[in-house]
Amino acid sequence: MRKSRQTLVPYDPELDQTLREIWRNLKASQKQKEGSSEKRDDTSTSSSSSSESETSDSETKDNNRTLRDYGAPGAFSLTSGISPPTTQGNDFEFKPALIQLVSSQLFHGLASECPQDHLQWFIDLCMTVKHNGGTQDYIWLSLFKFSLGGEAAKWLANLPPNLLTTWDQVTNAFLARFYPLSKTVEILSKIINFKDQEDESLYDAWEHFKALLRACPHHNMENWLQLHCFYNGLSKQNKMTLDAGAGGPIMLKDPITALQTIESVVQNDKDRSIIY
Repeated sequence: MRKSRQTLVPYDPELDQTLREIWRNLKASQKQKEGSSEKRDDTSTSSSSSSESETSDSETKDNNRTLRDYGAPGAFSLTSGISPPTTQGNDFEFKPALIQLVSSQLFHGLASECPQDHLQWFIDLCMTVKHNGGTQDYIWLSLFKFSLGGEAAKWLANLPPNLLTTWDQVTNAFLARFYPLSKTVEILSKIINFKDQEDESLYDAWEHFKALLRACPHHNMENWLQLHCFYNGLSKQNKMTLDAGAGGPIMLKDPITALQTIESVVQNDKDRSIIY
């Protein structure tokens, strides 16, 4: 049987000195490890003390508040549901006269008011405003709040801060609030069942009908159907006036020609009423 070969440790004539050197190295390594551990403990203790100090300061501030302080609303922070985009013009400002003009026709959200007409008036006014460095969205979004009053102003104030950031978002939210589905149904019913009022001239009846169309621009009615509704709702006298001015029955004309003819006839009807 083969014996395994073993590696012999070289002879060390100063074995005692070598052992003492190894022992010193082991003790030095142990002290170094203990020192690192103490540093970590000190850092942890410092961080904990800082956190406890901050908590203590916060608690001290809370403890200094009286019951009256807790019942007060605190510092006022101005917020708005409309957030205009940033502008490149550092010296951009609206003149007080412009803001006063915008506020001259406030929309209050009353049932008798038309939100579509208000938006049209507001846009027409803003289109006259030209400012260097100010975009169209910035001008419209900045000024729109000054055109609202009453329930409409309350609606805007109750919106979450910075909810609306574009003009499309503003008009969509505005019309959704003040032009509900019930109003659409109401205006459509008036268009379809149009009747001129008693003693209403042909010109006034046409203006009345066009006002209904403007009040509901999303009626989706084709021109021929609009003209049918208008003609069928006229009194016998106004029908005769329209047909006579058209040189024959208006219903025998195509929609484009019929519309042009109506505009011409009603204008003549207005001119005659002024003369006589």
